[in-house]
Amino acid sequence: MRAMAVLAPLAMRAGRSLDRAWRTTLLPLLDHPAVLLPRDFPLFLLGARTDAAIADVRAASGARAAFEAIYTASDDPWGSAARRYRYQARKYEQIMALLPDRRFDEVLDLGCGLGLLSQHLALRANRVLGLDLAGAALDHARRRGSLLDNLRFAQGDVLDLPASMDGRFDLVVVADTLYYLSPLDDALLKRLSARFAALLRPGGVCLLVNHYFFAADRESRQSRRIHDAFGWSAGFTVLSQHRRAFFLATLLARAVPDDAAPDDTGPDDAGPDEAAPVRDPAVAGPAGEDAPAAAPVRRSSSPPECRTG
Repeated sequence: MRAMAVLAPLAMRAGRSLDRAWRTTLLPLLDHPAVLLPRDFPLFLLGARTDAAIADVRAASGARAAFEAIYTASDDPWGSAARRYRYQARKYEQIMALLPDRRFDEVLDLGCGLGLLSQHLALRANRVLGLDLAGAALDHARRRGSLLDNLRFAQGDVLDLPASMDGRFDLVVVADTLYYLSPLDDALLKRLSARFAALLRPGGVCLLVNHYFFAADRESRQSRRIHDAFGWSAGFTVLSQHRRAFFLATLLARAVPDDAAPDDTGPDDAGPDEAAPVRDPAVAGPAGEDAPAAAPVRRSSSPPECRTG
């Protein structure tokens, strides 16, 4: 009895300590966006099967037929909207957190799919347009986003965007889209980066997002190649780059042409025949780390060949 009287308070204190450790340390750790819970693993397996199905149909019938087929067969081919998976919802939250802290006027979501990210964007914008190749995807997107008056969807191809869209948007989002283009060679990446930059108003930004796993795998090398190409584009300046749990995001601003830069020299600075000095921007931070917002990527007169290794 005496031993029980001694041990009981000790056991209660130990139990309280364990409970405190669970609530203050372990539970927040499990809730961290970088932690992948076991219940999320089937999501990646589902994604791999969907991508394989797309590749099979595309080889026989083309890209549009492939995406129409998967969105006709399922209203959620990648499990992006399934509540039993935590990863995708967290990913959307992190993507939104990477955007500049302001309200946008006109937003374009290229390759919107089910429009799930478009719905998040609609909470930060006056008008959002989601564009996708597959009409079947847009049917799902319209149904899911029917309660948002400032959100609309239209069918379109990122390879054939009309000139009427130029200079219209102050935010363009391209998330998990470009690596489905085939063949995705350097010439196409250069053309796409210039085309997307032309969509932006002065002061507009573009957020580029792609899967990024372990750097050495084929998919991650492809994503790095895409982001490098956009970073070296004459149409963009890199504002920041972020490595998050299984995706890479680059925030780009529309570059200002040298001849459009404002003349801020005073009367006693440069003479009429003396050119103002050209600034040499710093290189963005190392891959896998957040680059400082004021450190755009250095560009040469001609972009280097994109590396896959």
